[in-house]
Amino acid sequence: ALDRMSAGETGRVVEVRSGHLVVMDSGLEVRLAGVEAPTLSQPHGREARDALTKLALNQEVELLYGGARRDRYDRALAHLRLVSGRAWVQQELLKAGAVRVRTWGDNRAMAPEMLEAEARARRKATGLWALDVYRVRVPGERGGAYGFQIVEGRVARVTPSGARTYLDFSQGGLSAQIAASELATFSDAGKSPDALKGKLVR
Repeated sequence: ALDRMSAGETGRVVEVRSGHLVVMDSGLEVRLAGVEAPTLSQPHGREARDALTKLALNQEVELLYGGARRDRYDRALAHLRLVSGRAWVQQELLKAGAVRVRTWGDNRAMAPEMLEAEARARRKATGLWALDVYRVRVPGERGGAYGFQIVEGRVARVTPSGARTYLDFSQGGLSAQIAASELATFSDAGKSPDALKGKLVR
């Protein structure tokens, strides 16, 4: 599936700043698309950086694009593949439990494959999934959480309100908001938020 993506720059990784940010020999900063690592001050943050360092530092890599190519800081948003051996960096980090999947509306390429790799690591309690602070939560659980969290619950109601749509969960008083700008994404996919009523979502 990576071969269907747009080929981008190639070069050598000369610095690893976090579990999802590297610097190329050209000076280009690359934010790994589709994944999120804990910050260095959070649990497992240094381990995430170490995992990416071991995998990519001083390695020749190719950048592959499947959505927005730059973020607001002008960093490349790309999937990385090692030139030697062709290992997909995001997948390797997910299998090791070093990072979690986090996609955005303008950059969702490879999401099913990444979610599958994450699920396997989570089932095995690998890496950060061995820590309670990163476990999948149910609505109403908030304590001890770091950064963005994965919450799983059953949708009790789907409520349009002006330009937004709200998903109200059956427990814990949690609501998720779908912004008007994202409703088109549902439409493009041939899906309706209304179809989520009664469904278990993550």
